[in-house]
Order: sequence, then structure tokens, then C-alpha cells
Amino acid sequence: MEYRQTQSSPVHQNNIGAKHLRDGDHAIALKFFMQALEDIRSFGTREYPDEEEAGPLSASNGEDASSALHLWSDPFTLEDRVPAPVVTSSACLVFNAALIHHLQAIQTNSPNDISKAIQRYHAATKLYRQCIQLLENFQFLSTSEACYNQWLMYKIAVVNNLGLCYAELGMHQQSQRCFQELERILIFVLFGRVSVPGDDTEANLIARAKQFLPNAQSGA
Repeated sequence: MEYRQTQSSPVHQNNIGAKHLRDGDHAIALKFFMQALEDIRSFGTREYPDEEEAGPLSASNGEDASSALHLWSDPFTLEDRVPAPVVTSSACLVFNAALIHHLQAIQTNSPNDISKAIQRYHAATKLYRQCIQLLENFQFLSTSEACYNQWLMYKIAVVNNLGLCYAELGMHQQSQRCFQELERILIFVLFGRVSVPGDDTEANLIARAKQFLPNAQSGA
């Protein structure tokens, strides 16, 4: 199942939410993302269960444990000219919702608001993990090079940001595993694929991979 953009479609709602997120209107953006997710689920897609909850969370005492690493801070949009399958539409929306919680956690990560920051990092972590579940279910369904490149882009973004969240929560083994996985993905993107000349999605993917390679090497 695919979606084309109308005024009330999940694609339109996601893109309006992304605009609000870029403008810093987190509460409004989150409403658009969550409404779009509800609309997608109304088409018969199943709910993805939460993974097992993480262990006791620890604060970073107001210090940014991942300050030297780069956050994927730009929300994803969906393009009407390339209709998006339900699974990738859901992954896009879940990532964007997670990103809101992640950005809010960073903004409140101070000694006075540490408990609130922990809650927001935990909410972001939970959503990033659900996004990974969606992507894992989709990886064998890709039918085009552009679609596969977009899948890889989502995977880089979510694994990177999940690793940052785990680092902030003091879950260093989980964080290290994320950055090791990120390094494997980036090496594959940069060195393990046959280039397709003139493919804009591939050029964008390679540029992003180069941007985040220092993250993988530093975080691991």
C-alpha cells in the first residue's frame, strides 16, 4: 500500500509536522506526526510492540555525554512524486516523533531538569527502537535503488541517534553496539556498493555517510 499527498494524507501531515519541527514548534509538530501514524494504522497496518524496557536509567548530571558527536537533527519528509510504502512512511513518522523527544531532552538536560530530561531520552529511545523494528521488516521488500537508498538513510539516522540517547542515559554497552552497527552501515555505503551514475539519492546518501563516519569511529 502506498500514499499520495492530499491535504489530509499521512504524507501531507508528516511534511507539515517536519516544517513545524524545523521552526521549533515541537508540540504542534508532534501532533501532526502522531495523527499521521494513526491514519496509517487505520489502513490496517499492525502496531509494533515495544521492546523490553531498558534497565535503570542514569542521568549525566547535566553534562552532555555525547556532545562531541553529531545528532541527525533534520526531520524526514515524504515526497509525493515517489509514493512511499506504508512501512517506510511509518518509519519516517516514528523517527520524526522520536527526534522531537530527543531535541526536547537536550534542551532540558540540566541539573535542575534532569528527571525530565531522562524521561524524554527514554521516550526517544523507545521510539527509535520501534523505528528500527519497522526498518528491519522492510529491508527485503525494497524494489528500487532509490527506495533502498532511503532505507539506508533512515537506518543511519536512527542508529546514530539511538546511540546518542543510550550514551546520555549511561547505557554505554548499548551505545557502543549502536555505533559499531553504524560503522558497518557506513562502510558498506561508502565502500561496499556499486555506484549508479546520476543517482541523486545515492549522492545524497554518500554525502550523509561521510558526515557521520567520524561519529561511528568516535562513538565506538
